[in-house]
Amino acid sequence: MYRLSNVMSLSVTMLAATLLSGCATTNTELLSVSRDKESSGAFSTVFVIAISDDEEVRRTVEQSLAARITNAGAMAVISTKVMPGQLASMSKGQLRAKAEDAVKRSGADSALVALVLKDDVRENYVLPTMQQHVIPSTPLFMGYGAHVGYHYDTVILPGYFDKNREVFVQTSVFDASNGKAVWRAQSKTINPTDLTSSVSAFSNLLVNRLVKDGMITSSPAK
Repeated sequence: MYRLSNVMSLSVTMLAATLLSGCATTNTELLSVSRDKESSGAFSTVFVIAISDDEEVRRTVEQSLAARITNAGAMAVISTKVMPGQLASMSKGQLRAKAEDAVKRSGADSALVALVLKDDVRENYVLPTMQQHVIPSTPLFMGYGAHVGYHYDTVILPGYFDKNREVFVQTSVFDASNGKAVWRAQSKTINPTDLTSSVSAFSNLLVNRLVKDGMITSSPAK
């Protein structure tokens, strides 16, 4: 069982990994999800924290997650409004204390923390391939009437190196009443393109799973 302090003490990595990439198709998937079976979940107010020194990235991630949580019927508080400053440059102790105080003052019953674990560009070698193409041909002696035959040309496509960018994010949900992690997921985004669309895909996938697992519920105020 992890506490909020454990996640805050992880190496703080920039969420700017979701910025532009020169690769092709973007795809986001959940690699693993774990849930504390002793926790009832059903949180109605979620305090959202994205750890980044890039204010645009931090704000975009938090707003996107908060919007999806609100659409699901719960309330959301984003840390950029109550925790100004560059979180990634703070010491572990400062960040932990600041986060715990902000969650308490917000009245939220849970906290969601998004943290990049790894940002890699992986290079794979694609083997040469052989393709056959149908080529129409006309014989030298036509005989009675036109006759068209066919033959095959073989084309060998050379091998090449293909690069894919992979961004791994760990998202944890904490019970504000005791600071314990009650839900955790690791996700992978392949070839993130622009910030907005990449973060939107991540948020949709994540919050849909939170709803499915019963971790968030409609706020009594709604």
